[in-house]
Amino acid sequence: MSWEPPGGAAAYGASKGAVDALTQTLALEWAQHIVHVNAIARSIVVTEMTKSMFDDPARAKALTSKVPLGRLAEVEHIIGSAIFLASKASDYITGQVIHVDGGMSAGIL
Repeated sequence: MSWEPPGGAAAYGASKGAVDALTQTLALEWAQHIVHVNAIARSIVVTEMTKSMFDDPARAKALTSKVPLGRLAEVEHIIGSAIFLASKASDYITGQVIHVDGGMSAGIL
């Protein structure tokens, strides 16, 4: 993965790494009990709480330009991944962090 940490956000970056490590460790520890442990790593999602971030057209364009798919995530994108992980279709998946980020974790062109 090619994640580019934001400057001045050491705690944020460390917490992302901690979630990855915790997901993998718990998956190993709980596999014997047939407990699947996965995580969803998302990018900025347009919600009532984040809407104001996009009021400034220049800021909205700057944020969107970092997403290879060229658009921001909607709540439905995250919900779909959560439903998949809760379904029988993911029965052989554990210890994974699913990146629902429009390609941001793949790197910036």
